[in-house]
Amino acid sequence: MSSARRARDPYARVLDWLARRDRSEREIRDKLRDWGVDIEETGAILVKLIDKGLVDDRAFAQKLASYHERHDPVGPPRLLRKLRQRGVASDLASEAVEGLRDLDLQRELALRLVLRRLPSLLPLAPEARVRRLSGYLARRGFAPSLVRELCHPLLREDLSLEDYEHDP
Repeated sequence: MSSARRARDPYARVLDWLARRDRSEREIRDKLRDWGVDIEETGAILVKLIDKGLVDDRAFAQKLASYHERHDPVGPPRLLRKLRQRGVASDLASEAVEGLRDLDLQRELALRLVLRRLPSLLPLAPEARVRRLSGYLARRGFAPSLVRELCHPLLREDLSLEDYEHDP
């Protein structure tokens, strides 16, 4: 297919767009609408993509949850919100987030963020450390009780990185 034809063919454009990263069904539907593709053709394209296994909201949600667990930790409410914003159905989003509801895992993920942020917080006054880190963890979707637990040691004047490397 020539590059000019490919640029006009919505199916080919979607394939190119999907090559960059996975997308939810709604993201694809919205993009096709933005490109001016009519509803009938959009439906046909989505059916084709789903039949070929190129669009699967359940797999998309699981991949996003796994990515955040490994690389960019967030709490369950934040991940659930992110999935819903991308158009993943509530039941599929809840299913993907279920593994993150384990309190030990949440603590481990939040602790990774604490250890990442702690070096820049050490020079600050204890109250400033707590304020900054608790706000950061809360915005990332971690439970208030967990935020308090991890931030409490920050009130110590003689705090060091080693205090967190074992257990706060």
